[in-house]
Amino acid sequence: MNIEDLLKDSKKAKEVLEMVIDKKNKKLAEALISIVKNPYLTYSYACLINKPVKNEWEDIIAQEPNWAYFYARDVLHGPFLKGKNVISKSPEFSYRYALDILHGPFLKGEDAIAKDPFYSCHYAEDVLHKPFPKGENTIARNPFYSYYYALGMLKDRFIKGEKIIIRNLRYLPDYVDFLKKINKLNEFLKDYPKVKL
Repeated sequence: MNIEDLLKDSKKAKEVLEMVIDKKNKKLAEALISIVKNPYLTYSYACLINKPVKNEWEDIIAQEPNWAYFYARDVLHGPFLKGKNVISKSPEFSYRYALDILHGPFLKGEDAIAKDPFYSCHYAEDVLHKPFPKGENTIARNPFYSYYYALGMLKDRFIKGEKIIIRNLRYLPDYVDFLKKINKLNEFLKDYPKVKL
C-alpha cells in the first residue's frame, strides 16, 4: 500500500500510523501524522519517538482536552499554551491541569470546573486550598458534595447545600453531627424548624 492509497482510506492510514509508531519508524510516522491528524497518535509519537513535536503538530494534539493535558504532563513537563483553550472546556482536565501542571489556579478552566460538583470540591481543596464560590451552586445540587464541602473545605455550615442535605436521609445525620461539633446545630434548627432529628 502506498501513500496515495492511504490518502483515500483514512481508517487504514490510522492503522498504519499506529503500527509505525509502535515500531518507532520515525520517517514513516512523520509522513503520516499530517495525513491522519489524530490527537492521540500525534501524542503517542511525541512520547515514543520524538518530543516535543513540530509546532503544527501541536495543533493536532490541541484538538482534544485529554491529549492536550497528557502532552503537557508527559512531554512538555509544563504548560501547553496551545492546549489551554481545549483543556479549559473539560472539568476533569482543567482540574488536573491546575493540580499537576500549573500547581495552582487555572482561571481559564474554572467555568468548566464549576459545572461539576466533584471537581469543584477537589479544586477548592487540592488547588485553591480555600472555598471555590464559582462552583458552590453546582455543589449545592448534590447532597454528598454539599456535606463534603461543608466538612472538608468550609469547616462550617454550607447554607446553599442544606436544603438538599435535609432531603437526603443518608447525609443528614452526618451533617447534624458535624453541626453539633462546630456548635452550629441550634442555628441550623432555627433556620429549619421542621427538621426531625
